[in-house]
Amino acid sequence: MAPSVYCYYRAGSITLRVRGAFDRQACEQCIGAYERVACAWRKQLIVVLEELDKVEERALETLLYFCERSLNPCREIHLVQRDDRHHS
Repeated sequence: MAPSVYCYYRAGSITLRVRGAFDRQACEQCIGAYERVACAWRKQLIVVLEELDKVEERALETLLYFCERSLNPCREIHLVQRDDRHHS
């Protein structure tokens, strides 16, 4: 399944929600969405991985490394993995 990336933000916080797959394409989409957010809002990053069929570890490391370098000094990064497909 091709990745789909959604970006939500509010003052001080960016949430990237990824579904389908986390691969190089998803990483590039996340970085693009992240770069469009004003630097002042880059205090907290939440990456939500939902219902993924595949995760490329290298792509995830690339995203986290990129974001860590560009967040404000008082930064937080949260990685959340959710898979609700198995719940009724």
